[in-house]
Amino acid sequence: MKKIRNILTLAFSGLFLAGFLLAAILTPDRTDSLSERRKLAQRPALRASAVADGTYMTAFEKYTLDQFPLRDSFRALKAFFSGDILRQLDNNGVYAAGGHLAKLDYPVNTDLVRHAAERFSAVYETYFAGVGANVYYSVVPDKNYFLAEQNGYPAMDYELLTDTMRAGMTFAEYIDLFDTLSLDMYYRTDTHWRQ
Repeated sequence: MKKIRNILTLAFSGLFLAGFLLAAILTPDRTDSLSERRKLAQRPALRASAVADGTYMTAFEKYTLDQFPLRDSFRALKAFFSGDILRQLDNNGVYAAGGHLAKLDYPVNTDLVRHAAERFSAVYETYFAGVGANVYYSVVPDKNYFLAEQNGYPAMDYELLTDTMRAGMTFAEYIDLFDTLSLDMYYRTDTHWRQ
């Protein structure tokens, strides 16, 4: 009896693997993922130099992950299991609160903010310095400003963000939009605001 059970287990496992292998071979490659709004990896070109330096296998791994049969179904199952069964608060950095989906963006990357201010300063110095132009700028808060802290998620220090920008952009006047915007001005399933 135990031998028959082992044979059946092996047979079902083999059929399972063979079925996914055949599905992967026979199913045409998809170019886009609508649920992720991105291009999917395509089969990499097989070249001796790419095999030798390891880039082929890295690209092939991305390709097989993106083109796996029933990929979207497995992603949906994983999201359901993580949120509804394990009660995790986010799925790959995306959380739901107040009927909105938002991406965790924490903490403030001050180096990146300073770099942005430096780039804006370079544009100002190149094109606007010395011509008497009035220059204005604003920091548009993302949806997390209205959702994260109020719902128990880590929240970005928006005061640090705006202070860092102000310190790097002394040539421009800051226009504060934080009190002007509200959560209903943002798309429910997107991080962008509806201008």
